[in-house]
Amino acid sequence: MPQPEQSSKVENTTLSDLFKRCEAAYQNADNREMQRAVGELFEFINQQEIDEPTIELAAQAEEYLAQQDWESALNTYVKACDVASNRNSPGIEYKARADLAEFYTFVGEHQLAATASFSALQAARKSGNKIILLIALYGYSGDLLSAGSISEALPVCNEMVEHCSTNGLKGLPAARALVMRARCFVMLGAITQAEHDLQAAWPHLEPARGLHAAAGLQACLAGWWETRARLKAAKEEYDEAAEAWQTAVEHRRVVCLAPQISGPFKYARLANTLGHLAEALKVINDGAGAAAALKECEALRRQIHQPV
Repeated sequence: MPQPEQSSKVENTTLSDLFKRCEAAYQNADNREMQRAVGELFEFINQQEIDEPTIELAAQAEEYLAQQDWESALNTYVKACDVASNRNSPGIEYKARADLAEFYTFVGEHQLAATASFSALQAARKSGNKIILLIALYGYSGDLLSAGSISEALPVCNEMVEHCSTNGLKGLPAARALVMRARCFVMLGAITQAEHDLQAAWPHLEPARGLHAAAGLQACLAGWWETRARLKAAKEEYDEAAEAWQTAVEHRRVVCLAPQISGPFKYARLANTLGHLAEALKVINDGAGAAAALKECEALRRQIHQPV
């Protein structure tokens, strides 16, 4: 009798439920649950023969990225946003606008990325999905910081941390929120607050440092060490800052090896971190190390033809 029960469960599952499971598994770095949820998601789509043009457009954009055709990729991302906005599906619209924001970040258009992220956040609020809202807050706060809008980013970071606390979210979601706010505090010169948030985030990350297959976790670890590096530099502890940048590079390398993440964005993040490492090594007069880091940074950017 177990088979009929399983079939009934799949039939009663909605597309929204499956997206929620996928998002939750990703945020908690639960690869096994992620595989199950994705498998059921594709099975559901095949059974229902869902006609979702934004899925096709997203695939086309990824193909243009692989071909390094940035103009066509941008046009496709924008088209996906236009289509999604007319389908009365906030979750799908969030994804389309978040993809556009990530592309703008890749090409160095940080103000445009922040604008797209704000639209993604508005769609996420309408979706009623707590995990999607958290991811949207994270994306918008990061884009604001990259655009230099530090004071605007702080209330977004505060909302993100409060969101985790209110909903009892621990592990990777809580760590990501705390690390982003710590980055904001460093940029504001609030060193004590930044140290507090980094310390609070570490217990959520430390037990799972060896999970190299969990790309989300490794990316968060990289962000933690990058923020620690900025904090150490602000305190004029330059040797420790360089060591932190080096550790961040190691975690970015692990993310680049993750087969589940395609496209050039992960290499761009590694290149950015290598660039910061080169600058930190110059400060401590490690000319050879700085030259090697900068050489690898520039080689990566040439490899992916990053237009920045």
